[in-house]
Amino acid sequence: MRKILCMLCFLVFALAGPLGATTIDPTQGWTGYFGWTGGLGQIDSIDQDSTQDEWYITVAEDSSMAVATAWDAFVPGDEFAFYVDGAEVAWDETYVDGSGYFHGLYNDLFLTAGTHTLTFFVTAMADGFDYGGAYAEFSPVDAAAPVPEPATFFLLGAGLLGFAGLRRKKMAS
Repeated sequence: MRKILCMLCFLVFALAGPLGATTIDPTQGWTGYFGWTGGLGQIDSIDQDSTQDEWYITVAEDSSMAVATAWDAFVPGDEFAFYVDGAEVAWDETYVDGSGYFHGLYNDLFLTAGTHTLTFFVTAMADGFDYGGAYAEFSPVDAAAPVPEPATFFLLGAGLLGFAGLRRKKMAS
């Protein structure tokens, strides 16, 4: 039994692969290069490291990332989809510059407290190529400002009183 347990422990550690994610420092953000081979689908390298195919970021409290962006840098014609925690997030803005390169921009990405994964999928490619490269930037995060509940209720109450006063004035006329 002891031999089997030792063998299982050895196999678990010997067969463990890389995590496959590049860390984003929440206070610094991240800027760099990513690439892909083999056609459409998820990217397969970050900064020339073929074991990395996504980024992860851990935030201690609800936070907002001001900018998440990607832009083509290899051959014009490539386009990307942005994924957060496995779900596609629609770009706030996309455009193709004068040279034909795709740009995708997402503003104010809200991140709940915890760890999140970010990645890109290639959705269109330059004719005649099944590989390429592009750049991405993730800005540092800022703590999300909570809604001040007492002030919100005060504003709601003041608005309701204003409507009641207008109605009373209208009925008196």
